[in-house]
Amino acid sequence: MVERCPDKTEVDGPIPSTLTQGGIALFIFEFAPVYKTSVNVQFHPQTHFMKNDIKKPYWQEPMMVFGKMSGWVAGPVLVSLFLGRWLDSKFHTAPFIFIGMTGIAFGISIYGIIREAKKSLNNIKSNEQSSDTK
Repeated sequence: MVERCPDKTEVDGPIPSTLTQGGIALFIFEFAPVYKTSVNVQFHPQTHFMKNDIKKPYWQEPMMVFGKMSGWVAGPVLVSLFLGRWLDSKFHTAPFIFIGMTGIAFGISIYGIIREAKKSLNNIKSNEQSSDTK
């Protein structure tokens, strides 16, 4: 039996109540034909709030790391490109400020990439340790 919720979504079986203490509801959301995720919703009587435990798709975290590292490569270089050219035209010092800004941007990029890589590795290690203990 499919019932329609107030937010116009459909649920198999009866609509789960948020007032049932300790109740667990499992919803399936379909965002695309190949992408399905399940949400484990639990009511905590002590806090009187719902706790959502969303399972992320396997590709989401690597794509976020890729985006962050790409930003650390492109961001400082683009800023140095425009800022260096503007300062060179303002002070009439042809390529010197531009080259200096590019060197500084290179250093900032290396620092940012190393920092993000360390964060990602620590996150992977903590996820592996937490999955081993379960």
